[in-house]
Amino acid sequence: MDRFISDEQWRRLAEWITFHMGLHMPRERLPDLKRRLLSAAREFHFDSIEPFVSWLLSTKLTQRQIETLASHLTVGETYFFRETASLEALEKYILPELIESRRSTRSLRVWSAGCATGEEPYTIAIMLSRLIPDISKWQVTLLATDINARSLERASQGIYREWSFRGDFQWLKDQYFTRTLDGRYRISEKIRKMVTFNYLNLATDTYPSLYNNTNAMDIIFCRNVLMYLEPSLAKRVVGRFYRALIDEGWVLPSVTEGFHLLFTRFVAVTFPGVTLYQKRMDQRGTLEIYHHSRRNSKNDAAVKGQTELGEWASLSTAEPLPSDSIPERKTEPSRMAPSVSEFPPSAAMKEIGEEALHESALRLFKEGRYSECEQILTSLLEQYPESFHGQALMARLHADQGRLPEAQEWCEKAISNNKLDAGCHYLLAVIFIEQRRFGDAEQSLHHALYLDPDFVLAHFTLGNLVREEGRKTLSSKHFEHALLLLQNYQPEEILPESDGVTAGRLKDIILMADLGRSNAPGA
Repeated sequence: MDRFISDEQWRRLAEWITFHMGLHMPRERLPDLKRRLLSAAREFHFDSIEPFVSWLLSTKLTQRQIETLASHLTVGETYFFRETASLEALEKYILPELIESRRSTRSLRVWSAGCATGEEPYTIAIMLSRLIPDISKWQVTLLATDINARSLERASQGIYREWSFRGDFQWLKDQYFTRTLDGRYRISEKIRKMVTFNYLNLATDTYPSLYNNTNAMDIIFCRNVLMYLEPSLAKRVVGRFYRALIDEGWVLPSVTEGFHLLFTRFVAVTFPGVTLYQKRMDQRGTLEIYHHSRRNSKNDAAVKGQTELGEWASLSTAEPLPSDSIPERKTEPSRMAPSVSEFPPSAAMKEIGEEALHESALRLFKEGRYSECEQILTSLLEQYPESFHGQALMARLHADQGRLPEAQEWCEKAISNNKLDAGCHYLLAVIFIEQRRFGDAEQSLHHALYLDPDFVLAHFTLGNLVREEGRKTLSSKHFEHALLLLQNYQPEEILPESDGVTAGRLKDIILMADLGRSNAPGA
């Protein structure tokens, strides 16, 4: 170990990094960690590692400082069309079937978790634009998140050097990039606008959530991410990805990190050269092998959406594998609502009161057990058709699963039942935003703020909404109001209607926005 840093300090530092960023720092990574810490120390105005480590272990860092440190500790190595086997499986088999099934709704949701400098989500955007000729008529959500705020800034600019292109990709440069004066490559505006970049810490932030758009995903990319996480955290992250996907959604890890023990809730599907994982509510822990030789060769034209998946062979695992679900929060037995298994399966459920049914449904919703939650809510609303809380939770349940028309219908029923609930107006606004109905969303947000002028998230969401439309003065007004209201909360206090977002986290998000409020990284 270092002359001035004890083994105990290194151990505590590794634990600190894992706690705040989820990064796994075993002893063999110590030389790399030292090099990265030295770079970070200089930015924080320290001349050497020793006082910097002591400062880290004795100081409560702000979110901005943590993000600055993360920019030094995380790996940003990536390039366009990386790991072609998984991309070919996506382009030839998964996407054509998914696109064909969505012709009526014209909606698609993809999340690139750990997107680094953006080459991966832009690769996905290019693939989608090639597969969907009328993509301008679709509602495509392509969310890209990372813990490295500086990488996200570079990604949002969409300007790359030659190093981001590995292999023979002249066609890619010719069709989707223009050369800058300094010889770099700027991605086309059409492709750039398809991707939304957001900061998200897989270790500490809340997801899946309707409010940060991490819910109801069709496909989640998490390539070259899990290998850097502490093992127990990696398992919890995969559990959250499972909840974030719709039924029959896909998760695509790197070929080097598709450890089956992490994905026991998924069906492992083997394509030529790669194994990917599909969520199926009625099936788990099995392996399915795609028989390429049985596929009709005339369906090779994936770009036209004509690929057939052919026959699959199902091979059950020899024994059940351990669950990768997120540990449930412990609740005092005397206060715990009855579980679904405690309810009679038929008419006898009518003996249970409205409040008990709602509490049980809410608990199941928070645990991500959506089918069971819907079963309880359906029974509740059959017995109590005017139950406001039942209607509101049913709206949220549908929204979190991406069933937006149903979510809107239930939300409007709840509002009709209780016009004075600001939370329902806010939920309706979020649903409208997902539907790209921005005018309706703005109106609903104004309703929410009329009913509750101190509704922090409504101010923040409205600020974001009008900012996207170029109304920066009005946007700044709502952000300023949100910051003022946040002074009434403790930093770790969870905000109402936020899915677990704390006051301190929202404050940092606002301050990091491009509003002329940037602080020095070490401030």
